[in-house]
Amino acid sequence: MLDGLCRNKNISEALALFHKMERNGLDLNVVMYNILIDTFSKDKKIDTTRALFVNLSSKGLQPDVKTYTMMIQGLCEKGLLYEAKELFVKMEKKNGYLADDVTYNTIIQGFIGKHKCHEALILVEEMLYSQLKDKILLSKK
Repeated sequence: MLDGLCRNKNISEALALFHKMERNGLDLNVVMYNILIDTFSKDKKIDTTRALFVNLSSKGLQPDVKTYTMMIQGLCEKGLLYEAKELFVKMEKKNGYLADDVTYNTIIQGFIGKHKCHEALILVEEMLYSQLKDKILLSKK
């Protein structure tokens, strides 16, 4: 239902439903948070997106790679590239998640879109090194 409201652009109704579920003691999960984070991120409402991200963690839930990618996308679209990069680094250091192709592409496109090609190239090199390192480790097994 939450996803349907968001897909039909009934964002305020979706948020109201989410808060009602929260007040009624329903166990909210990362998927539910991801639906809202994705919706508000695409709607460029970064303050709401940040609040949901913080709330997710405060509820004892751990954001997944998809959550981080959506947050990074929202930050990049608002031009908050260095905040996006900090979150990108935090994703691995704090939670041990490795960025996937989608996450790398999201942040690389964010930097390119703001004409920060040097930073984008560094990320491309990191991505290629990471993928090469993974292939070497797999071939040694």
